Amino acid sequence: MAFSDALHPYIATLREEIIALRQDLHQHPELSFQEFRTQQLIMDYLQSLGLKPRKITKTGVTVTLVGDRKGPTVALRADIDALPMPDESDVPYASINPGVCHACGHDAHTAILLGVANTFCQHRDFAGEIILIFQPSEEQLPGGAPSVLESGALEQAEAIFGLHVWQSLPFGVFATHEGALMASPDDFTITLHGKGGHASMPYDTIDPIIVAATIVQSLQTLISRTIRTEDAAVLSVTKIHAGTAMNVIPEVATLAGTLRTLDPVLRERLPKQMQTMVEHIASSYGARAEFTLTKGYPALINDPLMATIATNAATALFGEQRTWQTQPSMGGEDFAFYLEKMPGAFFFLGMGTEYAHHHPKFNADDAILEQGIQLMCEVALQFLAK
Repeated sequence: MAFSDALHPYIATLREEIIALRQDLHQHPELSFQEFRTQQLIMDYLQSLGLKPRKITKTGVTVTLVGDRKGPTVALRADIDALPMPDESDVPYASINPGVCHACGHDAHTAILLGVANTFCQHRDFAGEIILIFQPSEEQLPGGAPSVLESGALEQAEAIFGLHVWQSLPFGVFATHEGALMASPDDFTITLHGKGGHASMPYDTIDPIIVAATIVQSLQTLISRTIRTEDAAVLSVTKIHAGTAMNVIPEVATLAGTLRTLDPVLRERLPKQMQTMVEHIASSYGARAEFTLTKGYPALINDPLMATIATNAATALFGEQRTWQTQPSMGGEDFAFYLEKMPGAFFFLGMGTEYAHHHPKFNADDAILEQGIQLMCEVALQFLAK
């Protein structure tokens, strides 16, 4: 039996209201730290419930729901920003903001947390407090989570939980992982300085394109030959730029890509190995290399006890067949910053939709919103009960 069973009839009455909110958010997406309309929509809705939300971190919002008796404090978070890409979804509520699209489900996350606010506003039969965080700028470094932490909005929180609707999971399936669930997405740039010249006389040049080709192949051996098979890491060169003419060997070639790791030790070790390899290969050709690493979010590492609480909540709601332990994803998520500061867990709720996250035709399934509200309510109640 789920703690939130008594809430389900009320949550069902919110269905059309929450769908309308989600579609409004989808139609009016806003980029990271530019979510002013979104912020006002959240403020207006929470105030209409008689709550006293406050603005944080430029475009974020927080509100605290107080139970009818004293107890612990738990936080629930939703991200609210959209992506800088076109919306090609064939729906009446497609984005009206050119080049901006809710292609990752943050509109659904926001609507779900508004539904949680409505539900607990009307049903305060719980011990403790629930802090809701509507966080801006998950999609853009350095992320919105650090500024939320700096704002003091989570000073009283003893744990934090977050949900992400997940396209590739079957509809209504919950999935999480004890320990590392998502990777640290770090970016690198390699600039190679050679000696340019006429393409007909390569012997008078130091061709940075040849150096680049060698580096691209050699870097992959760091993954296949220097880390254990049970450790996950991805190293992808995604950009190569050199030259301006067919008959000119250029002076400079630039490579760029991403390095993703789940293990903080590997995160520190691999870039050093990359730099050493790149510099030695360049030197062997008579060229010079510059290696730059831009760190992204840390790996998202779930607290095992908090992951168990979330899993128990899902099992109580959906049953064991719809409650999965999943393999880690090599995607990144700034929720990781919260988990460096306090216990918590992040989890996925499947939609089984056709288009992947960050695809221009991606659109969250409105049918998942009700289950998302139920899940977040149940997770909060499970934590407060323990």
